[in-house]
Amino acid sequence: MEVNVVVREKSNAVKNARLKIVQFLIANGVFPDSIQFSNQELKFQFGEDLHKDENAWCNDLTSYFKGQINFSSKFPQQML
Repeated sequence: MEVNVVVREKSNAVKNARLKIVQFLIANGVFPDSIQFSNQELKFQFGEDLHKDENAWCNDLTSYFKGQINFSSKFPQQML
């Protein structure tokens, strides 16, 4: 499965933020070769056995960084 998220750093309080994000993702089952960063976006892939959606990843990442970096879905599911 593929996830696209928007990354917003509130400040520069987190040193080596991208490295720490990559370490967190790899430790949580993301395929290392799939992790891609652009300006404020992050894209990665993981196996379906993890049973997580984009919102779960965003919540986990935001919690891990204690709100110093916020993560939100790039393509949120729209409610009908």
